[in-house]
Amino acid sequence: MAELKGIFRFQGSIDQFTVYEINGKTVVRRKAHIPKEKILKSPSYQRRRETMAEFGASSEVAKALRLSWVMVRKKFQGPYISGRLSGILKSKVCPAGAGNLGQREISLLNCPQILVGFPFHKDRPFSKIFAYPLTLTPNGSRTAVTLTLPETSFGATPEAASPAIQAPAGATHYRILLLVSTLSSYQYHPDYKGYQPTNPGQSGKYALVQTPWIPLREPVSDPTHLEATLSGFALLAPEVALLACTGIEFASNSGPDLVPLPESQAMEIAAIF
Repeated sequence: MAELKGIFRFQGSIDQFTVYEINGKTVVRRKAHIPKEKILKSPSYQRRRETMAEFGASSEVAKALRLSWVMVRKKFQGPYISGRLSGILKSKVCPAGAGNLGQREISLLNCPQILVGFPFHKDRPFSKIFAYPLTLTPNGSRTAVTLTLPETSFGATPEAASPAIQAPAGATHYRILLLVSTLSSYQYHPDYKGYQPTNPGQSGKYALVQTPWIPLREPVSDPTHLEATLSGFALLAPEVALLACTGIEFASNSGPDLVPLPESQAMEIAAIF
């Protein structure tokens, strides 16, 4: 390892060399190169292969989960959502699964609370923007979820917006969304030498419903109910998780029509059944 001196300071990689800072010094080292064949076959890299298998499976499961959000992901998801999901699956969900390292089951039902509260955009968590308590109730077959929006209250004057709704500047209306989706557990298959969904036929299904636009400065006098129902089967299999995601959008009536306000919407995983 060599130390870089002089007026030029930079970090990064050039060809076979990497430059980085440690203990206030800029150092240069040659990149380590491990042959791919050694990683794949050497007994000394067995643990690395096992870790790589679960990391790859976590990325695959995260992708399947994001695909089940296809109706809303472009509007609601933030940057790095794939890496954030993969990291949680690898560090929290995999260890809860049965089996040996590198072959452990990946199932959200093993630890459903781990992803509850996960925001699609890390800087816009739904529960911070809409603080009213919501009730989510699945039906007996886990093919539908009912969301109950309680009565909302406001300030002392009609012009005062609700303190429980953190609306962006210019917003005059909002609406609540309920997205339900399914995700099968994933298990390691020796013949395939990788992970496969246990129930691909019921995985990746989704349904989306939403309220009408609600004026921000008008209290909701009666509870509002939304029901999102999956189609195609009468009973959800026990190895398939049912996710309920709640979201909010804002709009302005500055013109003749309501205009949605971009960069203000939020959605998060609210429950896993």
